[in-house]
Amino acid sequence: MLKHLAAKRRGGPADFGLTPEQHDSIEGVASTVRRFGDEYWRDCEAEARFPREFHQAMAEGGWLGVTMPQEFGGAGLGVTAAALVMHGVARHGGGIGQDALDRAARYARERVMFGRPIGQNQAIQHPLAECGQRILSFIAGRVLGQPRSS
Repeated sequence: MLKHLAAKRRGGPADFGLTPEQHDSIEGVASTVRRFGDEYWRDCEAEARFPREFHQAMAEGGWLGVTMPQEFGGAGLGVTAAALVMHGVARHGGGIGQDALDRAARYARERVMFGRPIGQNQAIQHPLAECGQRILSFIAGRVLGQPRSS
């Protein structure tokens, strides 16, 4: 429906493809994130420390200010650019998936409802287990050099 309306308004089919600049941004983020492998993220987790080197590299690449207006030193590129940056970080490891799972599991263990932790309910256990399985599959694929499946 929306595609039809957009096409009608413009006089042709809507184009939802990425621009060459957006493709360049995706590759730029990827090249920055690739410098920080699984060992780096494991060390940050084991030492419970903020990934300062990663943050600095992202800042130097200009990836932290993509939505900030140009008059304040940012790129002024908007939400689409920010989403591409976040996707690029997550796609290349970035430590995000495991951290999210760890936080969700901790919350499920600590949050008590009706006299017991919510993590004891199957409605919570199954999605957490599925998420963990996906993360392990992704890690195994990287170790074995296989492409990630969705």
